[in-house]
Amino acid sequence: MGRNKRPSRKNCGQEDALKEVLSRLKRLFNEGHELEVVWIPARGNKISGEVRDGKIYIYESDPLKAEETLTHEFVDYLIAKAIHPYLSIVNSVIKLVNEQAYEEKEKIVDRLTSVILPLVKKGEMIIDE
Repeated sequence: MGRNKRPSRKNCGQEDALKEVLSRLKRLFNEGHELEVVWIPARGNKISGEVRDGKIYIYESDPLKAEETLTHEFVDYLIAKAIHPYLSIVNSVIKLVNEQAYEEKEKIVDRLTSVILPLVKKGEMIIDE
C-alpha cells in the first residue's frame, strides 16, 4: 500500500469479515483471545498466512481463501501453543544427549591420541602404499 493510500471499502469489508470469523473461532474454542487478524492481500506471495507477534497475517486476496487461511492459521496456532512445552522438553533432552555424546567422543579421541602419538614419534607406523 503506497503512502497516503487508504484501504478500499471492499478491503475494509473483507477485513471486517475476517475479524468476525476470528471472533467466532475464539468463542468456539474459547482460546486465542490474544490474537488479532490483519489482512494484507498480495498476489504472488509464497505463503497464504502466518502468525507473528500475536497477529494472524492473511495474504490471500480471494475472500474465501482468506477465511480458510485464517481458520488454518488459528488452528495451527492453538496446536503449536499446546505442544510448545513438549518441544521445550525434547530440545532440552537433545541438548543434554549432545553434550554427553561430545564428552564421550572427546574421551575416545584423547585415548586414541595417547596411543597413536607415541607410535608416530617412534616411527612404528606401518603404512601400505
